[in-house]
Order: sequence, then structure tokens, then C-alpha cells
Amino acid sequence: MSKVAALGESSVREEEKALKVLWVSKNRMVREELRQLRAYAAKQGLKLVLDSYTGSVPSVEWLVRKKILAGGFNVVVAVLPLTMIARLIELGRQYDFEVWRPKVERLHFDRKIPCPDYDGSRDWVSPSVDANGEPVFAHKRFLYFEKVLSVELSTEPIEVE
Repeated sequence: MSKVAALGESSVREEEKALKVLWVSKNRMVREELRQLRAYAAKQGLKLVLDSYTGSVPSVEWLVRKKILAGGFNVVVAVLPLTMIARLIELGRQYDFEVWRPKVERLHFDRKIPCPDYDGSRDWVSPSVDANGEPVFAHKRFLYFEKVLSVELSTEPIEVE
């Protein structure tokens, strides 16, 4: 067997042993998110391979074709509108990747920064407005990751006449 063929097989075996995660969000990952991904990969006996995409997503099909399949990702952590998440789940079943989301809680709105409860490893603040339209900062905290199994939207038609 040639050295090239042996190297090719070796890299395939290594890649199969990896948890390949694509982070799709306009926000950067906080330290606790990275820690939990590393811990999960280690628990599964896998190496973590992580990449991120922070640009706009023109369509879910584009994201799957240009980013997910092209990169060989088996997990996509996505912060996207629910309709896009629903389609991503459908395509994940078809192309064999999982869709996860970070479980986040909004702690409160602050008028000043820094908040005394701020934890730099898992918190962030983002500009927002309160119920009166006044500028505030939304203090959010990452809790854990969830695998998204489905998105259900129940509707009924609005009768006009």
C-alpha cells in the first residue's frame, strides 16, 4: 500500500472519531459552551472539531450544501428562526447530522453594565429595549445544549368573510 493511500485511510479513521460541530449564530460562543462541547466529545471518546459560521443564511438548503455537507459536520448548533430550524431538522434526517441549540435563559434587563450577577464564562449582555421602548441590556446565561428533535407549529386559518 502506498504512503498516500495509508495516510488517506488514517485521516478518514481519525475524522470518524471526531465530533464535528458547526456553530451557526450571529453571537460568539461563550467559554461554558465550548467547555460543554469538549466534555461531551470526551465522554463519547471523540475529538472535538469545531467551526463557526456567523454570516447571514440565505436558505437552509444553502447552509446544508455549502457549509454542513462540505465540512462533513455531524452536529450543527444553530440559533436561527424556528422555520429554518424545522427545515434543518428535516435535512439533518436526510443527510445524517443532528441539530442542537444552546438552552439560554434571560435573567433580566439591566440599565447599566456590569451586572453584579454577571458570570463571564457563561453570560453575555446584548442591547435591547424594555416594555416602554427604553434602551436596556438583556442579561442572558447559557445553561446547556439540547438536541432539537422537532419543531411543531399549530395554526388555523383566519376567516375574513
